[in-house]
Amino acid sequence: MHLLTIFFSLLLALIDNDPGLTGNLLVERLVGAHIDLVSKEEYSQVGSMALTNILKEKLISEGRKPYVILVGESNSLGTWGYIEAIREIEQQVQIRKGETEFDDIVVVCGSGGTIAGLAIGSWLSSLKAKVTAYCVCDDPRYFYDYAQDLLDGIQANVNSRDIVNIVNIFTIGYMTFLWRSQFYHGRYLQSDIYDFSLAKGLGYAMNTSEELQFVKQVVEATGVILDPVYRYD
Repeated sequence: MHLLTIFFSLLLALIDNDPGLTGNLLVERLVGAHIDLVSKEEYSQVGSMALTNILKEKLISEGRKPYVILVGESNSLGTWGYIEAIREIEQQVQIRKGETEFDDIVVVCGSGGTIAGLAIGSWLSSLKAKVTAYCVCDDPRYFYDYAQDLLDGIQANVNSRDIVNIVNIFTIGYMTFLWRSQFYHGRYLQSDIYDFSLAKGLGYAMNTSEELQFVKQVVEATGVILDPVYRYD
């Protein structure tokens, strides 16, 4: 059985009603994925690990051989994909011989795998770019600990707090703020709060006409297709 088939058998959608072809479900259904629908309440109460394990055991009892891919592929094995991405970036920078340089890598953080891989990759490479991650859920403490588990899984022998800066975005009323804290040996030294209203979008797979126009302009100018689905909500 192909891994693709196994993976699609384990897809969980967090909704109360079938959304049809919304967002990433369009691609998944185009390739014939079987999707198990899970309500947000059930996901919150039971958790992704328990839900996927239940489905895994069910498939095993049916004689199948499932392989569970965690949310965001955020396990130690998946971390290697982002380490490889940094290696490719490093090679491209070297080929351009000083024409392209950068000091920062900025990403959103929803599961922890991306930041763990990019951070350790940059730290080990000649890039030495500062990696900053903006939380779209949970908080910096959770993601520092989660990233640490992934790094320990590949025996990186490094503290996650030393190689990535994780900042929190939270909302009070209609205002969205950025909470940035400095760490030293696991302790908060100081915190600063900034108005960060422009960071919040409409939500998952929701875009303004201006944002879609921007995506169109970028792909026409560079050939790079930006993802209009994954948004902070």
